[in-house]
Amino acid sequence: MPESTSGQGTRPSLLGMGRLSFVYLLAVVYLTLWFLTSLIGTRAVRTEVFGRLQLPPPNKDLSKIGGSTPPAVTWGIQTRAYGPFVIVADYSWSAGPLYGGGGKTVYLWVLGFERLRTFSPS
Repeated sequence: MPESTSGQGTRPSLLGMGRLSFVYLLAVVYLTLWFLTSLIGTRAVRTEVFGRLQLPPPNKDLSKIGGSTPPAVTWGIQTRAYGPFVIVADYSWSAGPLYGGGGKTVYLWVLGFERLRTFSPS
């Protein structure tokens, strides 16, 4: 006896794809969002952190000093994307041997910023 073609005995897959294809699609979307966060979000957060430091002039990025004499104020900001929309900013500044500061802040970046948590050295 031929099988019924009414489709009542079969369950349609998600969007007409197999489960493995759907998992691949989710992985590609996740990695794409992570890449965009790393490419665009880290730069935006770095700019935001630099604006909040309120450094007096002259100031210069520590990574650009090389072998020259450091200016009066030096600073460094490193941002990393730990996943889609999650960015951690490590920052520090120094204006002499005993005067400076720094910390670490976790940001949620979704076309804007929201500071989630700030960690300061004790």
